[in-house]
Amino acid sequence: MKSVKLSLLNCHFWSCFLDFGCSLLSTPYVFVPALAGYPLGLLTYFGVGTAEQTYIMLSIFVLVVTVSIIGLFENRFYILTVDSRRWRQKRKFLFFLNHMAALMCFLLSYLKVPDQKIAFEFMQQFVSCIPPYADKNKIFIYTIYLRYVLIPGCVCFILFFAQILAFPILTNRILKEQLHKNMSDNTVALPIIILAFPVCYLGLAAQLWYHNQALNNFSFIIISSHGFFSTISMIFLHLAYRDFTWSLFCHRMGSSYKLDVPTAQHIRPSIIT
Repeated sequence: MKSVKLSLLNCHFWSCFLDFGCSLLSTPYVFVPALAGYPLGLLTYFGVGTAEQTYIMLSIFVLVVTVSIIGLFENRFYILTVDSRRWRQKRKFLFFLNHMAALMCFLLSYLKVPDQKIAFEFMQQFVSCIPPYADKNKIFIYTIYLRYVLIPGCVCFILFFAQILAFPILTNRILKEQLHKNMSDNTVALPIIILAFPVCYLGLAAQLWYHNQALNNFSFIIISSHGFFSTISMIFLHLAYRDFTWSLFCHRMGSSYKLDVPTAQHIRPSIIT
């Protein structure tokens, strides 16, 4: 358990930031497919610009959460892999590449924010049913050139989710060879279902210029609930977390758990060094 504490803490930290960002700090009200909207959260009252909030939500919250999930799976693979020395150098580069991709993905669209008057006239051609309760004076159009968002977003999507699929497959192969066990498919499916489906819908709606505000709001509800569902799933899917949580409610001390199965090697520290 000690070998995965830091990666778990990192994943939970960014998951909490994603939840707080969508529900409290920024609280975006978005008009997809125009990639427009305005924030209703606390950052607005502290003078943080809408463009900056959009970049933070897209890059730091959403993408870095995905990178932290990759780190969780990669950490599991690194602990079990036999050829650790060779992979130790590669994982440094992968760690750097993933974080740079997350921070640079939407940088071009942030630097190319259009003139808002022209962009609003362009948006009205496609999103004519703006609700009467929406404040048109606050609407901010992040971009009218979808290629600035969709192309980098698709590249990062392929890069990140290929790793989310690859590391569990490789880990599962090692578990079969060394421990004769399989990793739960639910562990792999959770981040894909919670993050991939809403992001895919929003990207497809932007590409097809399809507007459905109910689906837009529902997508952001799913994204903002990522940390909640991740925590609940971890408790129900993993015996150690489930028993410890149950012991807290029963006012008992949590028990320590040990993997009592034969292994081909000692568990090594998982910190990137």
